[in-house]
This record gives sequence, structure tokens and C-alpha cells, in this order.
Amino acid sequence: HAVAAVLGAAFHDRDEGGHALVKDAIICLGNSITDTIPGGDVYTTINQTERKTDIHYQLNGTAEQTIALNSDITANLNVSSASWFWQDSIGYIVIPKTTLATSIVLKAKVTTGNWANLDERNKANYNTTVSVNVFQLSINHGVPGAGKDDSYRYLVLPSVSKADLINFYNQKVLSADSNSLYINYNNAEVISVSYDGYTAAFFTQKKNVKASKLGADSLSISADKPVVLLIKRKPSGLHFNVSDLDNTFTTVNEIAIGVNRALKSASFNPT
Repeated sequence: HAVAAVLGAAFHDRDEGGHALVKDAIICLGNSITDTIPGGDVYTTINQTERKTDIHYQLNGTAEQTIALNSDITANLNVSSASWFWQDSIGYIVIPKTTLATSIVLKAKVTTGNWANLDERNKANYNTTVSVNVFQLSINHGVPGAGKDDSYRYLVLPSVSKADLINFYNQKVLSADSNSLYINYNNAEVISVSYDGYTAAFFTQKKNVKASKLGADSLSISADKPVVLLIKRKPSGLHFNVSDLDNTFTTVNEIAIGVNRALKSASFNPT
């Protein structure tokens, strides 16, 4: 069970010379992950797909590693600082908490089996065995309550070259300028991400809580109910979009939002 947030956007990101870095990126955030059946580790699968190229990755700022297409690997990796992985034109960036490493499982090997064992719709081909070179990247949250990270923060960049992934990683994740990526984790009550003038914040509790230091301008926001806020910084001010997570759209509801800015509205006519 996880409270998860996904912010997907066509960033059309460019470097200082105006060259495109990436076209799209998906930012995935989750927290408070638990298991109703105790006794086993809980995993979040980032991706499991056919391996078509060598695997490249850089862990915790160390030298880049390469796993050849015809080589197998099963590795448990502790990510203590932002790290990237690349395979078949898809990039992945894992960002750990500042106080706790994220346990990554990297697997790649030829797997042989029968698809009917996974999907009953394949019963017609029950006796057909297939072999696939599988790439798998996942997060091991461990046994709930045992002290491992019960949250996740990662990016998926589709249709990206390894060089562009590294440029994005260096210029937008590691750097600290106003266009950098900011991911915030506020005591399992708010998960948020700020990027390129946008902030998305997911408030998960039925009480008044605050998220702070959202982006380079240190925006602070509070909400008294489970809501999603999407905020765009514009020359004319902050533009808010609000979605109530606790009621249907037919319910008349009041949401109290606070922000550490002087605000005014040209037009506001709530129902």
C-alpha cells in the first residue's frame, strides 16, 4: 500500500547552448509503503522489460559501469546519492533520502518459461516455452518497520540517449540553479517535486500539514485536507490548480491553503 505521486511533463529541456536535453520525463514519488501480510520484503518495480542493449549505470558518483548484453548480473546496490541507469534508450535516475540509502536490485539474464503460467489467456500455447533476455530494476523496501526506506523517488526518461541522460543528470538533478529538480519529502505527510518553475505537492493526511523549501525560491505551502496542488510560477504571480483527493467532484467542500507569499486574485468565484 503506497501513497504515490506521478508528475509527467513534456519538459522540452534545453542546456545553456539551447540544445535539447530531453523531451519527456516522468517523476515518480511514493511514501508510507507497508505490507498487510507480514514476513516478506516489499518491492517497487521500476521497470521489467526485454534487454536489447548493454546496461550502463553510475552509482553514487563513482565510475560508470557497463554490463554487456550477453552477460548476466544480479546485484543489490545501495544508492546513497542520486544515481542513473540506462538500457535500450530508457534512462532511470534514483534519488535516495538524505538520511537513508535506497536499496536497488539490478537483474539481467535470459529467463526461460511458459507464458501460460503468468497469464491464463495463453492457455492455447500452454506447451510453448520461450526464452527472453530480461532487464529488471526494482527497489527493495525490506520488511515494513525494519528500518529500510519505505518511500521512493525516481525518474524515468524515455527515448533518451545515454549522453543526454548524463547531461540531464548533471545539469538538472545535481546542479542547484533555479531550473534544477527539487524533490521533497516532508515526514511522510507530503510528497512533492519542483522543476522548471512548477511545483506539484501531494498532501496525504486529513489534518493541517505544511510542505516547505519547495524549489529554489523556498516556497512553503500548507493544506488542511488530502489534496494535490500544481503550482506554476509566472511573472504575474503563482498560479494554483487544486484537486481534492478526499471527496467526489459533486461534493461541495472547502479547502484551506496557506502559502508564504502575499497573494491576490483577479477573479475567484468558488462554488
